Amino acid sequence: MKKVNIGYTNRLFAEGLELMIKGFDGYELEHSLKNDTIVSFPSLKFNEPKLLIMELDIPKKSDLDLIYSILESQFGLLILLITGHPSHSMAAELIDCGISAYLLKSCIPTDLKSALDKISDGKNYFCSTITAELLVGKNKNQRDEKLALLTQREKEILILLVNNHATCEVAQKLNISENTVKTHKRNIQTKLGFNNIIELLLYAVRNSLVEVGYHDLCLACPYFSNN
Repeated sequence: MKKVNIGYTNRLFAEGLELMIKGFDGYELEHSLKNDTIVSFPSLKFNEPKLLIMELDIPKKSDLDLIYSILESQFGLLILLITGHPSHSMAAELIDCGISAYLLKSCIPTDLKSALDKISDGKNYFCSTITAELLVGKNKNQRDEKLALLTQREKEILILLVNNHATCEVAQKLNISENTVKTHKRNIQTKLGFNNIIELLLYAVRNSLVEVGYHDLCLACPYFSNN
């Protein structure tokens, strides 16, 4: 049974989340706290896997600082962010700061369940046209010169990694060891100058190595139909 924690700004919305979590098979509610008390709450110990749903109405710069503080104080925490007012620029910063999933309040309960399942499995789940725009980028047809630095094997591994294949799965598909995959991944990150899988995904899509993974975006979102 996976335990889910809720950080909220709106108590009424939090109660709705609590009811949904209690109705999901395989999940149960652990803590439900106001966002600004999560970091300072001294006895808060998240169970594994560490899942936190954060509800933010209109994300601000101060919320980025809060998320950074939470991630620093709770190592290995997986944050699923739910917001009511999408912002292209803020979405980029929120994803870059380390959240694992991004949903809009216009999404449906099955999207929430899908997001929890994805991040529990070590993957990511992002929603809305903002995410699609971030993935596609403004210069999709202009390949970055750094791409030429990658070997053919590194490109193969990059494509598999950004398509949500775990290290062990990549090793099996390419018939190489997991340590070799990890070494290639470090080399890819060094050559491209990126530190996490989200940055690698953005890079891969902008350079036409992979297509935007629409199956990982919630199709019920009203913003999605504008793509």
